[in-house]
Amino acid sequence: MKEPIVSVVIPYFNGYSYLEKLLPCFQSQTLEDYELIIVNDDPKDSKVESLLKKFPKLVQVKNNENLGFAKSVNRGIKRTRGKYVCLLNQDTIVDKNYLKKHVDFLEEIPSTAVLGCKFLNKSGGIYFSNGVLHTGFPFDTYEDLKEVKETEHVCLGSAFIRKKVFREIGLVSEDYFAKYEDCDFSERIRRETNYKLNVLPDALVTHMGISTAMSNYNNLFHSQRSLIIFQRKFYPKALLKNIFFHTPKLIFLDYLYMIPRNPISYLQSVHAVLSGTASALRWRPKK
Repeated sequence: MKEPIVSVVIPYFNGYSYLEKLLPCFQSQTLEDYELIIVNDDPKDSKVESLLKKFPKLVQVKNNENLGFAKSVNRGIKRTRGKYVCLLNQDTIVDKNYLKKHVDFLEEIPSTAVLGCKFLNKSGGIYFSNGVLHTGFPFDTYEDLKEVKETEHVCLGSAFIRKKVFREIGLVSEDYFAKYEDCDFSERIRRETNYKLNVLPDALVTHMGISTAMSNYNNLFHSQRSLIIFQRKFYPKALLKNIFFHTPKLIFLDYLYMIPRNPISYLQSVHAVLSGTASALRWRPKK
């Protein structure tokens, strides 16, 4: 069987309405030499089975539970056959030139390891474009790019990666259940290779919403835990600033407005942040 030039890996959990809109986008792609891999973390979702049968180019990888983003995409990556791997969130829609424009650039510019594009929100504003990592507190500039730009961080919610890069630095780090695994991956490329990370100025993907319905508690827990693990691995000075300034400020100043309105929500939020901090400080890197 002929190998496709690009393999698209989409992790799926609790987002049927989004996936139903995303998958038809691949039927109209101007580049047809691709394979589609869905990593299904939601075995109880019976509706998705009938949906996936409508797409003959699609391969399904089934998990018995929600493994989190990193473990799920890694299972998908191991099944890919393409020269390039596209990681794509389920709650997106893509332009008909989505595959072609990314692949054409990577074919022409071999120094690029990871390629993203201008990432819009459903209102048409910038959702993600040019990520910054070197401060130890990752953030996006929301820059309305007009030309290709080298960046420090490409969001893995929509990223094209040379397959051989995984052989050089490994897969997406499974130290994270959710949040900041893409920062980790970008940072490793910057530190361990001579490749570049670039972003196309074309608005080729739109983020439609938060499809996994993570609770506010879990969102705060994983945001805090993953940020601290990222800082422990790469930016210890930022870790100290986080522990002794940002986290206390978050708890004692940023959340104070919640107390008169909903003291229980305040206590839950504080507990999530402190639990995430404790979990990250107990974390030990794999040998």
